[in-house]
Amino acid sequence: MFKKLILALVIINIGFLALYNSVFDLTGQFLFIIVAFLTFVFALVFLFRHKKTITFSLWEVLLILILAVLPLFSYYRFITFMNVCILLSGVILYFVFSKVFSVKEKRVFLIFILLLGIFEALCGFLEYFVCAVFPKSSLAVYFASHSFVAGTRVASFFQYPNAFAGFLLMPFFVSMYFLHSAEKRRAKMLLTVISAFILFVIYLASSRGSYIVLLISIPIAFVLEKNKKKISLEFVLVFAISVLFYALNRKIFYSSFEANIERTKVLVKFFAGEPNRSLSDRIQLAKDAIMIFLHHPIFGTGLGTFKDAMLKYRVGLFFAREPHSLPFRILAESGISGFIALFGFYYEKTVNSIKKNPLLFVSVIAVLLHTFLDLDFAYPLISSLIFIGFALIEDRGQDKKFLKLPPKTAFYTAVVLFAFIVAVLVPGLASSMYFNGGNDLLAKNEYKKAVSSYLVSLKLLPVNAESHSQLAYAYEKIAYSSSEDCKFYIDKAISEYKSASSLNKLSFIYPFYEGNLYLLEKNPESLNCFKRSISLNPLWKPIYSDIALSAAYTKKDSKSAIKFAKEALSFNAPEEAYKSLRYTTPEEKDSTAYTALGFALSKQEFFDRAISLDPNNGFAYLGEYFTEQDPVLKLEALKKSIDANKCIFQARTLYFSKAPLLNVRNTRFRNRNMKVILEVLRNANMIRKIKVFIITGNKKLVVKEFEGNVRVLEFSIPKEVSSKFRVKIEGIDKNGFAISAVISPEFEAGR
Repeated sequence: MFKKLILALVIINIGFLALYNSVFDLTGQFLFIIVAFLTFVFALVFLFRHKKTITFSLWEVLLILILAVLPLFSYYRFITFMNVCILLSGVILYFVFSKVFSVKEKRVFLIFILLLGIFEALCGFLEYFVCAVFPKSSLAVYFASHSFVAGTRVASFFQYPNAFAGFLLMPFFVSMYFLHSAEKRRAKMLLTVISAFILFVIYLASSRGSYIVLLISIPIAFVLEKNKKKISLEFVLVFAISVLFYALNRKIFYSSFEANIERTKVLVKFFAGEPNRSLSDRIQLAKDAIMIFLHHPIFGTGLGTFKDAMLKYRVGLFFAREPHSLPFRILAESGISGFIALFGFYYEKTVNSIKKNPLLFVSVIAVLLHTFLDLDFAYPLISSLIFIGFALIEDRGQDKKFLKLPPKTAFYTAVVLFAFIVAVLVPGLASSMYFNGGNDLLAKNEYKKAVSSYLVSLKLLPVNAESHSQLAYAYEKIAYSSSEDCKFYIDKAISEYKSASSLNKLSFIYPFYEGNLYLLEKNPESLNCFKRSISLNPLWKPIYSDIALSAAYTKKDSKSAIKFAKEALSFNAPEEAYKSLRYTTPEEKDSTAYTALGFALSKQEFFDRAISLDPNNGFAYLGEYFTEQDPVLKLEALKKSIDANKCIFQARTLYFSKAPLLNVRNTRFRNRNMKVILEVLRNANMIRKIKVFIITGNKKLVVKEFEGNVRVLEFSIPKEVSSKFRVKIEGIDKNGFAISAVISPEFEAGR
């Protein structure tokens, strides 16, 4: 009964991963890790109750030790900790299958893998069918917009065709294993159709990597299998029926056929010397990984840090979150120590299992080989299935015992592990839920509520740089949406970006955002932040425009400003390069550079050009204030600067020092008629009109307008005002900007 509970937990956990692969956020990761670790706790209790000695091979011990120390050498310890826990979850599941489950329970899991593969393949097939037959239906639009289908390629719940095809390789070969060992005719017929169907859906995924792996794996199975004639006939029959699936409706599947032919041609031409951007980008990623490894050869930069580290060491502008190859990823993120530990483990398990059933062996090797060609290993489902797969097929008798632990050790380990779950993982799960809640509130523009949610998240898990960054962004939005307490919230945002940078030392974006906020305060520290940002992303020259603006605006270093502005303006990159980093556009980059030139050379033409490129560039409007001669136009420039960005402190200071200053000298209220005597303390010539408002409760009523030279305002209180009210008086310039406001004391309407 206890073993059934453990098996049920494993199946539920793997099933969860299969359904929520691509939308795998932090909450999902914590849930998977907690259930995996809890499974191991139950397994250890089982081993203790049955007084079983736990044995480990040298490579198993080495892998666990290396994974345990990797966070200590990481440049972003939290993300490495999470990735280590995900990998350890795979190792844990390996031990559960290896040391707890019998052949019978392993067979149950093999059946589950096959059923899971059938389910995923069926979903992928139906998604393709709906999009091909009913392309304008709401369901087809949903599938396409959520990446269940990418053009003519199916992706199912993986939402990435290559990873979907990589996963299906395991259930395909498991199905072939059941077919090869089946004795009843009906079972053989059913399994032949199932195998052919899964193979056909792999074809619909149009993954060149999966085709290459099939071309390697099937000959391996043929070489290892003793009954070569039987296995040859089975593969031929499965391939033939798979072709028949296409023949059922050539019209529907022809677009997929064309896409596959075209993608195959591209691959052949690439090997023949013809350039191809997609394949060239993968080669660049491999070079980036090698560059990271050469700079951090022992322990790498930390598991999960490639997307930040590659920006510092990349050899081209192409950006991706993963190097699309497991060996290169492990080499870059964990150095030679992690590489040797992981692949030493895999080598040992390969040697221990190669003499077992060839088709089951190939089912694991095929998935592992596919991770060499794509980013599958980033999916916890696939990384875990590789570990479990080796446990299903290896011969434990081949292991050289390196470490033996007595049964009592299993109990103590279970206690420690359970304490770890309660003390670390459960608070982490709660933190991630508050983090997601904060993101939802942020999307609804409920910034102050989002702040509260992020603060709780950080209280539970203060080491998540992304939580600090999102909290900083929420503070920014509060500052920008209201001029009240602008400096207070900007300073809070700066503090959070500093915390994010201290936790993730490789990210260029945190010092960049921090520099932008210092720029609002005209603080020269912004220059240091931008320089730190470019040092972490040296090929991304748009940052030079921000360096130029900071040099010109905060330090009045015209020479440096001109130099960096010209560097930024001369930089050209494809649109995809800008989209991949998601923080700027070519127009914004040029607008910032021209603004820097405007401050450096004191020429309005540069500010005008900057505004034409980016009408929301508040610093360009501020620059126009300094180059404009007409006092009214100068004031307009300041107002536009504040409208573009309410937190440019110099614009606000200048605006309120130059705008007319109104003062209520005397008021008289009788029989619902009011008389207000005004005096203008400063810059009366800038007032074109005076507006009078009545504020009562949540209502603001326009009462009357006067010419700008009127100093005695007489008006009646509207009949709908029946309670207490206040009078608000605004001075308006010629363009309709409210440039000055004053609120008189409260009055009783019924008086």
